[in-house]
Amino acid sequence: MGLAPNYNVPMPGTHQAAADAKSAEWKVAIAAKLKAETSATNAWISERLSMGAPNAVSDYYGKYLKNRAKKCPLAKKLRTER
Repeated sequence: MGLAPNYNVPMPGTHQAAADAKSAEWKVAIAAKLKAETSATNAWISERLSMGAPNAVSDYYGKYLKNRAKKCPLAKKLRTER
């Protein structure tokens, strides 16, 4: 397992991304960070994190922000470490 660049957060390898659920919390937390702070498209995020159809990224993102983001330990790390 490598580290996500500049975030000091363990990040599973590509094989792990494909094996984990499309809506795995770690994937959605990273997708949320990317959507909030970069110009990465849903298609790019979906492909890199094996999240299924690009429009699903927006669905996962919305549900995550509404229900889970404030409680997610990974989201907290992604917010505070640069």
